[in-house]
Order: sequence, then C-alpha cells, then structure tokens
Amino acid sequence: MHPALPDLSLLPHRPFMLLPPLMEWMRVAITYAEHRRSLTVDSGDIRQAARLLLPGLDCEPRQLKPECCFSSFRRLDARAATERFNQDLGFRMLNCGRTDLISQAIEALGPDGVNTMDDQGMTPLMYACAAGDEAMVQMLIDAGANLDIQVPNNSPRHPSIHPDSRHWTSLTFAVLHGHISVVQFPRKDRWRNSCVKLSLSVARLALAAKAGITARHPVVLIGAFSCPGQLLLDAGANVEGSAVNGGEDSYAETPLQLASAAGNYELVSLLLSRGADPLLSMLEANGMASSLHEDMNCFSHSAAHGHRNVLRKLLTQPQQAKADVLSLEEILAEGVEESDTSSQGSSEGPVRLSRTRTKALQEAMYYSAEHGYVDITMELRALGVPWKLHIWIESLRTSFSQSRYSVVQGLLRDFSSIKEEEYNEELVTEGFQLMFDILKTSKNDSVLQQLAAIFTHCYGSSPIPSIPEIRKTLPARLDPHFLNNKEMSDVTFLVEGKLFYAHKVLLVTASNRFKTLMTNKSEQDGDSGKMIEISDIKYHIFQMLMQYLYYGGTESMEIPTADILQLLSAANLFQLDALQRHCEILCSQTLSVESAVNTYKYAKIHNAPELALFCEGFFLKHMKALLEQDAFRQLIYGRSSKVQGLDPLQDLQSTLAERVHSVYVTSRV
Repeated sequence: MHPALPDLSLLPHRPFMLLPPLMEWMRVAITYAEHRRSLTVDSGDIRQAARLLLPGLDCEPRQLKPECCFSSFRRLDARAATERFNQDLGFRMLNCGRTDLISQAIEALGPDGVNTMDDQGMTPLMYACAAGDEAMVQMLIDAGANLDIQVPNNSPRHPSIHPDSRHWTSLTFAVLHGHISVVQFPRKDRWRNSCVKLSLSVARLALAAKAGITARHPVVLIGAFSCPGQLLLDAGANVEGSAVNGGEDSYAETPLQLASAAGNYELVSLLLSRGADPLLSMLEANGMASSLHEDMNCFSHSAAHGHRNVLRKLLTQPQQAKADVLSLEEILAEGVEESDTSSQGSSEGPVRLSRTRTKALQEAMYYSAEHGYVDITMELRALGVPWKLHIWIESLRTSFSQSRYSVVQGLLRDFSSIKEEEYNEELVTEGFQLMFDILKTSKNDSVLQQLAAIFTHCYGSSPIPSIPEIRKTLPARLDPHFLNNKEMSDVTFLVEGKLFYAHKVLLVTASNRFKTLMTNKSEQDGDSGKMIEISDIKYHIFQMLMQYLYYGGTESMEIPTADILQLLSAANLFQLDALQRHCEILCSQTLSVESAVNTYKYAKIHNAPELALFCEGFFLKHMKALLEQDAFRQLIYGRSSKVQGLDPLQDLQSTLAERVHSVYVTSRV
C-alpha cells in the first residue's frame, strides 16, 4: 500500500437513516419518559423510540395505566405531595383489580373520590373500561362514578394527557379496546351476571364485617346491595361520548366512529340500537375537525378500513330527517336534481337517499377509493351515490392494477354519469394517461369500445378545428403563358423521361429548395448544364407544382382528390409552404374512415403537423368505427409504427388532453 494513502477499512455500520446513533436513541427515549413525568427510562420508552426511529418497525403503544410520577412531586409542599402519593396509591389499588379494596382506594384518591383524574387526565373508571375489568367497572358505577366525564384538554393539573385521548369518555375507552361486555352485558348473560353480582355482594359484606366496616362506610354497602345488571349504556352513559356535549370545544371521535374503524360488528350493532348517529362527524359538533382523521363520519371510517359488513350494518340505520343547509349552487340545482330523482323513484331501483346521507356516502366512497377497496366503492355506487371524478379515477386505477377487468368495464360504462362540470386538470393529466395505458394493454374488445366511447364523448360534439390557410404572395410571378414554354426558358427538368421547361428567376425566389438545386447544378456542370433530373415525382404532379408557381396561387387550380397527397409530398419536398397547407386543407375536407389512417401516415412522414392534428381529432371522434378496421389497429398496436417513428397513442392522448383543457378547464377560469 502506498505510504501516503490512509488505511481504509470496511465498517459494518449502516447509515444514520437506517440505524440512528445512540445519542438519538437517548434523546427520543428521554422525551417519552419526560412526557409521562418519569425520572427513569423504561422498556416502553425504548419501544416507542424504536417505532419512531426504525423504518418499518412497529410495536403497540404504551398501555393505559397509572404512572408513578415522582418528578412532578418535587416542587410540591409536604401536604400536597402526600395527597399526590395517596392518589397514586389509590389508582394502583384500583388498577390491580381488587374489588374488595375499592372503599380504601376511593378514600386515598382524595376529595374528588371516584372521579379523581391523574396526570393523564383519566379516571379509575376509564382505566377499568380500557382494561375490560367488568367487576371493577360495575363497582365504580355503583360507587357513583361519572359516566360521561371527559379527558380534559390541555391542563396544567394534568400535564401528561395524550393528544389523541382528549375529550374521550369511559365509553370511548371501552369501545376502543373492544370490550363489549363493559359497554353492555348481553341479554342472555344478564341473569347469570346478576347472580354473580349477588355472590360478590355477599362476599363484600363478609369482608366488610371482618374489617369492621359499618354504615359509616356507605360506599361499600352501596356496592354490596346494588345490582344494576347492566353496565355503561344501561347505567346512562351518553352513546355519543363527548361529541354532543355543550361547553368546551370537542373534536373527539364518537364511540360509533371508533367501532366502525375497528370493524367491531357487535359493538356497532349495539351502539346503533342505542341511538348512535352514524352521520355525526367530528366537524358537526363545533365546526372543528381533528387534524389526524379530518371530518370523517362512521361510513367513512368503515369504508377506509375495508369493513363491508360494518358498512352494511350502518346502512340499515333509518335515515333521519334533518334540515339540510344548502349552498347557493345546490339551491339553484335543486330543481334539476329533484326531477331526476323523482323519475328514478317511479321505477324500481335503489332507495332514494337524503342529501345528508348522499354527502356522507360520497365521502365514504372517497376513502374506500383512496385505500383501494373497490368492492366497497362499487357497492356504494350501486346504492345511487353519484361519482366524483377523483373517486372514479382512483377506482379505475385500482381495478386495472388488480386485473379486475369486469370492474374496469363497469367503471368505463359508468363514466358518462360524471358531470362535465367536474372535468378538470386531474382528468387531463392522470385520467387520460390511465385510460390510454388500459388501451395499450387490454385485449378485451368490450373494454376498447368503451374507451373509444369515452374519448369521443370527452372530445365533444363540436367540429374539429379547421386548418387555416397560409396567405403568402410569391415574390416573382410570370404570365401563365410561359408555363412549360421552351421560349426564353433557361432551365429544363427531366421528369419521368419528359422535359419540362422553366425559368430560374421564378424558381429561385419561390423557395430555398429550388435555389439550392439551381446552385448545386451550376457548380457541377457549369453554364452548359441546364437539365435537372427530378426523381420520385410523377410528371403531372410536377406540372401542378409549376402551375402553382406560374399562376401565383391555388385559386385557379383544380387538384384531383387522388393526387392531393402526392402533391402535398412534392410541396413539402420543394418547401412550398402555402401549397402544402392548401393540400392539407383539401385532405381534411375529404377525410373519411377508410382514408384517415393513410392520410395520417402521409402527414407524419411529410411533416404536415396541421393535417396530422386534424386526423387525430378525426380518430377521436370516430374511434369506435375505426377500431373495427385492421389498418387502424395496426397503426396503434403494430411494430411498424414504432419503426417509422410514430407514436399515435401518445399523439391521441396529447390531442385529447389539449381539447378537454381548452373546452372544459380553461373556459371555466
């Protein structure tokens, strides 16, 4: 090794993005520990740090339980610190599940008793509901626990509140953890539960007598003799949690929303039977939406997570008549919509949806499409929920990527139901790209015909933009008498073995191509060489070309239809732009389904962009008929097009995008 070069060694360490250094682990873990007011970092803090720092690694969040927060006691006086230690002891006694210690635990909690909140803003009932401890929940209810008390918002008295749990109630925690028995005992188990509670009451009385507890301890006696038989809902808990409570702003999810997101069918059924409103969203309560979940109702939660059975259960809930708040646009369009729905209602079909439910289900369609649950999207569409363009595009994208061509056909067939007012930039940039990708890869004739119908519909019924003339006056002009006249001719062309006489002064000023041709011939042969041979052009085509130059325009020319393309090719060769454009216009006027493909190829090969653009518009307006022709299929699918440098599908997509953008997008700006 060269002595000037440093020693190199391979290190097994991965980059920082994949394996953070120790200092980053310490910083994040300490942050989690400080959030729960702890002086020590435990294994739970390390797991939460790993979930944050390591890509692709996940672990369950920290379980809800009372924390011993010694660091928060340091600035308290002796009396306050003693109360906090007693309160911590009371929470731990209740958290251990010993129902026989409930009276002592409540006394240790302090003046608020069973409704005392810890640093996380949670009451003993909330912890019991989260743990699913039915006996403890029943005992706390018997002891007078407030069922609808909420986790407060930001409060100095409760510094460790988790942001996502703010405004949650005990019912919310029970639903979140799926403890249906805490929410309500099943009817078939109520008698058995009553017997169990009776035996528990006898046991409590025996323990109370042994401990010397008398009527001076009413909490234990109440817990011993009361036998409600039902839990949170039967005890009077608000089925909507804190969403409908007045006062402080609340943006918490309702229990039904959490159950819908979790896909807990039994809980959803129970909450609906108790009057929970599936249309109640976080935004309706106070006009403020959650930053994490936006304004999602129960339909949206179930659709976003793919729970079809839950969504169907929600749909069985009767529609409630509510006063709809209409925008000006909705008021103006109301008459049209009512006439459409009344005509649908007369025939057998889906039940007419209210405006409120339609909006909710349309939102659910959005979330199901965004998360790739096409079956749910199509099921909602079958109920009569109208399409939004973005939802339709995402559904088509998912079904195409999953090769579900039966769904693709249904979506393509339903495109015409989307209002033209919704055609926007997304259709131009993403929708057409997706549909042309399907056109490239699909072998299904039905899919191709439906795509053709969509392209024709989007192109519109307006005529194809006409090709403009080029108004150009030739610099020099001779009398038509001198056309192919040997007198005074100074240049002769040999075309198909025939001579054609012309004049340099006219040709040199007509185009650079003629000028270059004359100059090169003079340099090669000198002044004696006056004959120029023209190949690949027929004599009568060359004669019409010269006629245009000598006549000074196309007004007096009669060009046969069969010769237009050949004359266009000659005009392009000799750089006669005005004549070429005139030929393009004549081709566009005589274009047909049979001649369109050949004309398009001529336009592309001979650099006639205006005619090519007109042909592309013609293709889009008549694509269904053109797809029946082998020539057109060979043009868009054949390898010969790529060999010739043609990409007709890309050109068609660009033409259609420009048309829709100019007609539907730009015109509305």
